[in-house]
Amino acid sequence: MNNQSSAAPSPETNAFDNEANFLSAMGNAKRLHILHLLAEGEMSVSVLADEVGLSQSSTSQHLAILREQELVQTRRDAQTIYYSLQSAAATAMLDTLADIFGWHRRTDVECARTVLT
Repeated sequence: MNNQSSAAPSPETNAFDNEANFLSAMGNAKRLHILHLLAEGEMSVSVLADEVGLSQSSTSQHLAILREQELVQTRRDAQTIYYSLQSAAATAMLDTLADIFGWHRRTDVECARTVLT
């Protein structure tokens, strides 16, 4: 006999869902690249698109996912939308990744880009 109930998910389940959504948002190479760029400071969508090598439309879709998880925030100046990191958790995660993989923020990212091109 099945003992499953139709009760609401436990708080732990909701916490795990939140953690999974956070990691999923950061778990895409392009979005991670965007977050690394924004760790250096505020950037417009067009600059981010050029840096990441995507169309502005694709970049905006990635930014929407990051915004949904409250990892980035926006600021509008006339017709230009600027993005910056919003989340201390995102900064902490980027720092942790840098520690694990030995990246030193922008310097190593630029070196890697030079080697790949």
